[in-house]
Amino acid sequence: MQTLMLAAGMGCRMGDCTGALAKCMIRINGQTLFERTVEALRLAGISKMVIVVGWNSAQLIKAIQSSVSGIELEFVCNSDYAATNNIYSLYLAREQLSRDDTILIESDLVFDKELLQTVVQSPACDIAVVSKYKPWMDGTVVTVTEDGRIGAFIEKQDIERKSADIYYKTVNIYKFSRCFLQQSYSPCMEEYITTHGKNQYYEMVLKELTKSDRLRLNAFIIDELKWYEIDTKEDLARAVSIFRCME
Repeated sequence: MQTLMLAAGMGCRMGDCTGALAKCMIRINGQTLFERTVEALRLAGISKMVIVVGWNSAQLIKAIQSSVSGIELEFVCNSDYAATNNIYSLYLAREQLSRDDTILIESDLVFDKELLQTVVQSPACDIAVVSKYKPWMDGTVVTVTEDGRIGAFIEKQDIERKSADIYYKTVNIYKFSRCFLQQSYSPCMEEYITTHGKNQYYEMVLKELTKSDRLRLNAFIIDELKWYEIDTKEDLARAVSIFRCME
């Protein structure tokens, strides 16, 4: 099992909070998001990490290498980060994806360190971590079937507020089997980029695969464990408050 982290973006909405580095270097109560993720990886027994970098990549690589030990690191560079989105970052790491089962994670998350351990230990091969949707949440949501599968991916512009109680927010943590990545996701991702371009989201490929019944993705619903996605200064302040209370 390996982890692939997407960390190529500039984090424009964070203003000067990130300094000259990516959002994974934001500190929450003394620790960077990256350091917190590494702690979670160790607890889950994962010792290999692939990181897709882009903006200020040299400085970020140096900061990461100096802040962690005991984890095998490999870097992939998206030099076209300013004109592309995370689907292209993932596409650039397609060779690495073909090597092993993979935990896919975005770099702007803070979460309970036990979360990755529970995901890794789950017997399900392909998992989307989701949380009950709340109106203030932003981004893609999903529906969950009675047997615990992802029924559909719904983009934020298509969310129906009157149906909010049936939605779950994607946490942006996934567990994918090597077989699924090689045989289904990577070929579909390449086709999607050819058709729609590089400025897209990787979840749109999951949406298409689910819609065409080529993917049976298990919903890993987190209730007790905490998480937060940091996109703005306000998110950062709230995350600091939430995790200060828990530590």
